[in-house]
Amino acid sequence: MGSDSGFIPPGTFISHLQKCGFKKHGPVTNVNDFEVHNLDLTSLKLDMGLLTPLLTSKQLASRAVVTSDHLGPLLPELEVVAQSLPNKFVVLVVGGKLLQIEKGIIEDLGLNGIAIIDRTAIDAVCAANEPIKSTLLSAALVRFLGRESLSPYVSGRPAIGGRFFGRSSVLKRVLPSKVSLTIVGNRRIGKTSLLKEIKERLKLQNVRTAEVYGATCGSTKDVVYKILQGLDLFRDAQHILSDQQPVKNLPSYVQNILDTERRSVAVFIDELDHILDFDVKQNYEVLHLLRSTFDGHDSCRIFLAGFRKVMELKQSVNAPLFNFTTIVELPLFTREETSEMVKRPLMHLGIDVSNTGLPEAIYKDTGGHPELIQIHCAEIVRFMETRGRVPSGEDLLANVFNTEEYKQKVLGTFLANTNPYEELLCYLLMEDAERIGQADQYEFGTQDVDRVLNFTKINLGIREINDIITNLKVSGVIALVTGRMDKYRFSSPQLVNYCVSLKLEFCIKKTLERIKDCPEKIRTLYSEPEEADTSRWTFIN
Repeated sequence: MGSDSGFIPPGTFISHLQKCGFKKHGPVTNVNDFEVHNLDLTSLKLDMGLLTPLLTSKQLASRAVVTSDHLGPLLPELEVVAQSLPNKFVVLVVGGKLLQIEKGIIEDLGLNGIAIIDRTAIDAVCAANEPIKSTLLSAALVRFLGRESLSPYVSGRPAIGGRFFGRSSVLKRVLPSKVSLTIVGNRRIGKTSLLKEIKERLKLQNVRTAEVYGATCGSTKDVVYKILQGLDLFRDAQHILSDQQPVKNLPSYVQNILDTERRSVAVFIDELDHILDFDVKQNYEVLHLLRSTFDGHDSCRIFLAGFRKVMELKQSVNAPLFNFTTIVELPLFTREETSEMVKRPLMHLGIDVSNTGLPEAIYKDTGGHPELIQIHCAEIVRFMETRGRVPSGEDLLANVFNTEEYKQKVLGTFLANTNPYEELLCYLLMEDAERIGQADQYEFGTQDVDRVLNFTKINLGIREINDIITNLKVSGVIALVTGRMDKYRFSSPQLVNYCVSLKLEFCIKKTLERIKDCPEKIRTLYSEPEEADTSRWTFIN
């Protein structure tokens, strides 16, 4: 199918996209003059949800040419339809060519989250092969919606749909199966994003879902109440609050959905560590209840996510988490995943960095931290919008390093994933690097760790030192030197620079005070990092 076949109706074009892998979900619906087709365009890796509504207009379907005179009268109704749908963007597909469309109309469409695909774009997309087909389709969207609106590089909120990167092997294994998961990994590594992506994908399969955020729960009753609310069992949830029915009935509530509605159930619990804080003290009442509800049932699944307490209990034969669910540990992005996150979305935004050193420079500076990669890529989009060209590596790194956002994110990621012993060791090693003038090229081993700790009269055993090194390596704070098994370096040179700007002597003093206050609490492998508000930190230039 291509331009030689003559006029391609909008419906035929949408069918062509489906054949090319852009899956359609749900039936075609009618809203006033428009037919609505929901397609999965997430492979474009733009800031779009799991589904994007493609609209066809009965009035415009067979027109060979579409002008402002044809489009103008439809705009009010089109905007109402766009606002009535929960999606960020909608796409109007017209069979004819757009000619003499007023600039004001194009701007209004973009402001209302509406893009138009016309015959010129349809012919080009249908005639092309991948990956050009996706690039041309994206270009048609960028024309109306703009680069910055479609940019998937938005830090600070969970990434789903087109903004979800990496972890493809996990999704391919989980979605078609019946397994339940426990996702573990460091903070800001993408556990919440993976949970939400799985949840939204399962909802498209008509699975009944419920979501619980562990930090909002202080008792077993809170957990069960939120599960029942999420599953739309509002009456049972109210009975739980009023003590008319005990929380131990959770398995029967879930089983009732399976029996009466013939629908699968999936429950998602994020920040499980917060629930474990109180559940350990009540002999794991919550975990035993969850296990009795979900263990061994193909039609009801549970997905858990947590940090150090969860990692510890998954290995304890005396805890109910042991052998309950399949464990998935999320690492930092690999060099390949980082490159894919950088190149593909930027190409679809009309920014080609494939023949530059930018992907490698970003990986080297971020160590594969997804949130830090986002900040670099967002700067590339801003640079292109303001300068009209791709930045050099020097331009990019200079612009990113000098922003307060990046400083806070680098330090926040570091502090969120280190307990005081680990934090102290990093400061001491940074001080050592600064003292010998090798901050950017500093390498260290186990003996160096022991030596700098001895400066503070802290004596740790070999096992404790190895535990700290392991934690810092898993967190992405340090990395093995290429070709060495006994030497490490800091993953991000900027972390060293930022910590130096905070005055290391002061950082060491304050961290030592925290260790002195509670030495035993923070000497274990799985002891939790403490929350830190880096927004109040002052950087010394």
